[in-house]
Formats: sequence, C-alpha cells, structure tokens
Amino acid sequence: MAAILQHPLVREDPGSSEIIRNVVQRGGSNSNLRIGMDTLEMALFFKEGSSEMLYTNPSSGRYRFCRYENLPPIVAMTVTGDNNIYVLAEVAGTEDWLSFLVYNHLGNTWEQRSSVQIRVHIEDCDCRSEHLVEVFGHLYYLGCAVSGTDEEVVVMKRYNQYTDQWHICSTPCAHGEPFGLSSNVALSCGPHIYLFTRAEMLRYDPSDDQWCRLTLPIAIHEFWTAVAMGTEIFYTSLDLPDMLVYDTQSESWSELPRWANTGQPDCVGPCLFVLQNQLHVLTCFRSLDSGRHMQISVCDRSARVWRDLDVPLPEEDWFGDDLVFPVARMYQPCLNTS
Repeated sequence: MAAILQHPLVREDPGSSEIIRNVVQRGGSNSNLRIGMDTLEMALFFKEGSSEMLYTNPSSGRYRFCRYENLPPIVAMTVTGDNNIYVLAEVAGTEDWLSFLVYNHLGNTWEQRSSVQIRVHIEDCDCRSEHLVEVFGHLYYLGCAVSGTDEEVVVMKRYNQYTDQWHICSTPCAHGEPFGLSSNVALSCGPHIYLFTRAEMLRYDPSDDQWCRLTLPIAIHEFWTAVAMGTEIFYTSLDLPDMLVYDTQSESWSELPRWANTGQPDCVGPCLFVLQNQLHVLTCFRSLDSGRHMQISVCDRSARVWRDLDVPLPEEDWFGDDLVFPVARMYQPCLNTS
C-alpha cells in the first residue's frame, strides 16, 4: 500500500490520487487472512499414554481440548523450529515399536510417518522414560530405562528425514555410580542436548557424537522438571527452596525464587514451560474437599516473583513421565474442539 501511494504517477496526479488512495485502503481493510496467518502460540499439554491434548495460551485466557481417534497413546512430543509437531506413540501389541507421527495443522489430524523399532528395552523393566528433542532441524530419540535390580540403560537415536531412518548415536557411560535414571528429563538448548537425572547432568554434542558430564550443584530426590529459554535452563523440584538456573554459555548456576504455593501437602508438580518468551509453571493441587485444581503461574524475573494467572482448565491430570511440554503456533480456525 505504501509503495502504491508513494508512486510518482499517484503523487503527481491530484485527480487520481484520492481515488487510488480510497481503493487501496478499502481493499486492505477488507482483505482476508491467508491460511496460517491466524495463529496463536500455545502450550501443548498431553498425558503420557493418552490420545488427548490440551492447547492453552494463559495470557489470552483461552484453551482448546482435543481428543484424536487416530492418535495412539503418546509417549513423547516435540515442536521443531519450523513449527512442525512430531510425536512418538505406542504401537498396540508390542513393547519395542513406536509410531512416528507428524501433525497436520490444516486438518487438525495426525499423519503417520513410520513405525520404528527404536524403543529402549531392558529385562525386568521397573521404570522407563522417553524423550523426543530437536537440535537445528534434526530429531533425536532418547530413552532411559531402569530394571528391578537397578540396572540402567540409555538409548540415543537420530532421525534422518530424507531416508526416514533412525541411526544409533553414542550413549553416556556410567563410571561406578548409577545415573539415577528413575527420574530424568531431556531437552535441547542451543547446539546441545542435556540430560538431567537425580544424580547427573549430562550434555550431548551432536557435532562429534560425544557426551560429557557437567556439574549439578545439588542432588535431586523428588519430582522435578526443567525447561530451556534462550541460553538458560531452568531446573526445579518440590524439595528445592529455589529454582536453579543454568547458563549454558558461562556454564554457571544461579537462583530464582520458587513458584508460588509450593510446599503444600496436596501440591503435585510442577511442570515448567516457556510461552511468548516468559517462564510459566503448571501445578496441580489436590484435596479431599475441593478436588483437583490446575494452576498456571508466570515468572516476573525483574521483580523476582511469580504471578498466578486466572485460566480456566479442565479438571484433568496433565502430568506424565516426560515433564517437558512443547509450545507451537496453532492455527485457530482449524483447531477443532470437542
């Protein structure tokens, strides 16, 4: 519009200038949005082993709940830099195979890419956690398992989108002491993948397929969660007095105040996520009197305080073993609700 109105043929002809200006401005005000323009950044909540998903943007006070008939129970999920949403889901009748699916934004459906035998396997498995992360457009599967005799196994595989194949990557080696894989979370930050356990902090460099150990300032014993924002990783647990912040560039730790309302006997959580460049936490409170209540809070880092957001959410338990909820730009007209 600016280019047309500033064109010499328009500016130098007083008779046509006003007519053209009215037509251009009127056309611009009535133009329809193209497909994909009407998007809203939303956090994607899912329950492990379920085909239900909750999309929410707390600042707008909006959420959408979807149940997908064609989506097997979700194991892990990630959102790539180009806004593609991928999930690994269970395959009925087998423990070693996973379905690999991608989200169709326009159809609000899930399309299967392949079924792959990549799942971490261990005899007498006592607990297992699985993660799907992206580094610069490449997807990685990281699976951790612990047996009833405390044997620990880590599996890492990289996805080649051109051949639709998964390739084995190196895994960290234990040196005497166990990793503490019964509680763990994996996430990407910059060019690396980080694996946090109760006893270890590990970093994977895809450029040379190597792992290294980093300093974890305190042992974690309870339910915990981590999320990356920029060059920082935020890490917390119910048994920590404050939230720990790891700067991946300086490789140093600092502290933030813990989220509000923690320490209560009925508090379950938390789960951190980053939405619109702000740190959020999802916490569930349970009591015999009032039932279950989901609370989302946002961190004001300048004031070093957490502020509760008034967001109505379904009374569901949106917590699984993979405590990293991704964020995507969702196309609102096609995000059908149930």
